[in-house]
Amino acid sequence: MTDFEALQQLCNTADQLSNKYTSASSPDFKAWKTKADRLLIRRFGEDSYEFKSFNKISYSLSLFTTSTPDSAFVEACASGLRKAKAVLETYLDEFSDQEESASITNIGDFSKVFIVHGHDGELRERVARIIERQGLKAVILNEQSNHGQTIIEKLETEGSAAGAVCLFTADDEGKSRVEQSAKPRARQNVVFEAGYFIGRLGRENITILVDKGIEIPSDLQGVVYTGTDNWEFSLLKELRSMGYSIDFNKMDF
Repeated sequence: MTDFEALQQLCNTADQLSNKYTSASSPDFKAWKTKADRLLIRRFGEDSYEFKSFNKISYSLSLFTTSTPDSAFVEACASGLRKAKAVLETYLDEFSDQEESASITNIGDFSKVFIVHGHDGELRERVARIIERQGLKAVILNEQSNHGQTIIEKLETEGSAAGAVCLFTADDEGKSRVEQSAKPRARQNVVFEAGYFIGRLGRENITILVDKGIEIPSDLQGVVYTGTDNWEFSLLKELRSMGYSIDFNKMDF
């Protein structure tokens, strides 16, 4: 499902929920809200105006007593859903235009997945194995012939894949001048190559596996992140959303 299709589904579901006897505590509403939050974070980032303004919408009563009827909570939720739908609908044209552009510009090779990695060789090999079991080629830069090329030239030559998986593992530490202690970070080449592929393929065709506690550059907000614990199924889902043919029966774990 594309982001545009997911947005359409969220708008339709908001309409359906607003016409049902639904409150902010109902499982259906919570599931809808989680999906909406995740989509906006993926597209705009958690610190974005779009996500923050969306989360200012209220779906419940600010003042109530023990005698407040349930219908009042239902109406408050319905009112919030109508406002949320109106906000989400403002992004429909933008999402549609971006995906039409991406479908034209992303002419990458869907038989390959590029892996951007640091020093965690075990994780790199596990990711490669998962990809290769799908009948795809896992492209790892240092395994490709140099032919006298620079790193940038190798990226341009070997980076023809339709999507990339970037492994942000705790290989380095760093801090700003005003901070007291260093924080774990991915290697600089990993951050650079992630940015390169975002520019080349579009952020919707990049997914990042992140070690717990890793500091993420603010410029990478809006890219899908997956933790390095229990990541396998999530990775395959992201690859499928990029357009790869994925068979979940080929999972070997």
